[in-house]
Amino acid sequence: MFKHSGLLVQRSIEAKGRGSALKELLGWELPDQPLDSDHIGIWRRPKNSVDFMRDIDKRQEWNYWANTPRIDGKAKRGKKRIIFLGESVARGYCYDPQFTPAKVLEVMLRSQFGPDGIEVVDLAQLGIGFQVGELALSALALEPDAAIIFSGNNWRPDQVGSMDISCADSALRQQSIPALKKLFERNLSEKTSLLIQTVGSAYEKKQIPMLWVIPEFNLRDWRDPISNAPYLPADSNSKWSFCWERAVICLQEGNISEAEELARSMIELDGGVSSAGFYLLADCNMHQKNDKASRNYLEAARDANIWSGSMCNLSPRPFSISQQIMREKAVTFEKSGILDLPRFFEEYLNGDLPDRRLFLDYCHMTSEAIQVSMAAVASHITSVITGTNLPWSNFLDQDAKPNRGVEAEAMFLAAVHNAHNCQNYELIHHYCSTALKLAPELSEVMVKFAEVQARGISVFLSTSGEELIEMPWPSVQRHLFGQHEPQLDQKLTGAITASLRTIGIDISMSLNKIRKEARSISIRPTNLLESYYISSADQPQETQWTVPGTSPYRQQDYYRAFSNKSRFFFIGDALCPTSLVLTFRLPNSLSGIIEIRVNEEYQHQIPGDCEWKTWDILLDPSAIGEGVNELTIHWPTPTYPTSAALHLAADAIQQGMPPQLYCSFGDIHSFIAEYQPGV
Repeated sequence: MFKHSGLLVQRSIEAKGRGSALKELLGWELPDQPLDSDHIGIWRRPKNSVDFMRDIDKRQEWNYWANTPRIDGKAKRGKKRIIFLGESVARGYCYDPQFTPAKVLEVMLRSQFGPDGIEVVDLAQLGIGFQVGELALSALALEPDAAIIFSGNNWRPDQVGSMDISCADSALRQQSIPALKKLFERNLSEKTSLLIQTVGSAYEKKQIPMLWVIPEFNLRDWRDPISNAPYLPADSNSKWSFCWERAVICLQEGNISEAEELARSMIELDGGVSSAGFYLLADCNMHQKNDKASRNYLEAARDANIWSGSMCNLSPRPFSISQQIMREKAVTFEKSGILDLPRFFEEYLNGDLPDRRLFLDYCHMTSEAIQVSMAAVASHITSVITGTNLPWSNFLDQDAKPNRGVEAEAMFLAAVHNAHNCQNYELIHHYCSTALKLAPELSEVMVKFAEVQARGISVFLSTSGEELIEMPWPSVQRHLFGQHEPQLDQKLTGAITASLRTIGIDISMSLNKIRKEARSISIRPTNLLESYYISSADQPQETQWTVPGTSPYRQQDYYRAFSNKSRFFFIGDALCPTSLVLTFRLPNSLSGIIEIRVNEEYQHQIPGDCEWKTWDILLDPSAIGEGVNELTIHWPTPTYPTSAALHLAADAIQQGMPPQLYCSFGDIHSFIAEYQPGV
């Protein structure tokens, strides 16, 4: 399959012309003279200088790169120079700046080249995608003896509006979303092939060895949040939903054979455009201790949503198509080689699935994974430069390990990152408890962070936040504050609280007090659609519209439910008289009944239809708990307007607008919870 698609890709690139294809597909052009480049990332070569200095005009980008003020234009006499390019995985996300893959690699290589015989120039950048190719070409100006590109997690297909409009239109109207998925796959194939061909040929021309590191994914522990299937032909959506609900029950009851049969039916119905069926099959095979089959299904689950990444805020990942093209294309150059981490890690784990031993989240590596992967890189680099073949295990060095404080910081940052990406409580608690075991003194960071989240204001505007910023934890300083948004963080603060309790610290009452003083409905009405609250719902497709700038696919200024259950939260006092003001509609139903529950207790049933209507609802005070309360709305099954919806989506693409490819179960314009004294 990949060989055939590769031939199509090559013909497509040749038809466009390489220069035109680079600009169109990758967003950059070939430099006239790469060796004379005066800019490499954030570094600029001043006039009449051979060295590169950080560009003050790019100061806002400095934190995305290594903290290197100056790069010598040429390596010192007798010193080999290795350039190391990549994305956040290559940056050592959560460990950076104290412990990075480039630093580990340099320590390992010194065991063969001596302390003054080699240098590793760290050019990895947080968030870089296909621009890594442009960076690699400009880095030729550093005259390296070898180069490493550790990238692929941010290699994405174009958004649908940037593709061939006629192809996308035809795919939706004639063959539905599976055809759209194939279009995305082909686009990614073109981009990956073009990048490798362009960079590989440039380095081959200069006879500079190049190592491409193929990234791996956390298959066992990471799960993308499951949404309903997109629009499917005829009445397939209703059948799909029935199979999903029944399969989950069968799996819980241990009825593996029926769960497998239902999961296969889901995949047949959706054409492989949803991860849900693949996850179910993987779970069935894990119950049967069949890791090989589980691996195949988990990889398929990882790849399933390639078509909807920009609509669902999909986490970074290496898609199978990119991995396979790297395997095939990179080795066509005499001076290029690959380190295939999926296969290398499989051997390292004795056939087991990659999990939290190697990954902090979806793709960012633990210190163990950094050490063994860089040992394999060191083995390759030593071979191509000296001709000496040494096993990678020879390069493992105790000096290349982080200290317990750095490891603890990474574990806590992993807990935060997993919590903010809708992962399960057990995983979040694992990282919190591991952090405290490594460095109990990190407890003060956890306490202050939990207090900041409980207040729900910027870390820079609270006393707890000021104290947190002044604490001497470099990785926390680098990774936590710049991306911090106030969130209720119910799972994360729960995991923090439970972990702290094991070392004799109980913050449950103080957190509840802070929340009530800052956020209780007895003080002011609560907007249940505020991002602070619904960020804890673990329904990213529903909540994405509340975050400005998250996606060009933000299509409306109201809440839209894409499943039969929506979750909301508010802070209250036990037995507090509470009312709701709800404005909603059922856009794909002539009429229906919604059900409202508080803390799983039934409250009301309310009729609705396709018109906006506002309801005042009084809740039973006995259902209101102390502190955080969960309110759920259960929506009726909509009428799926598949044919009309897909044509509307195609029309939107033609007009340069984002398509709506998922059915709304219900829309909410406003949703307020407030205290009702005297009731």
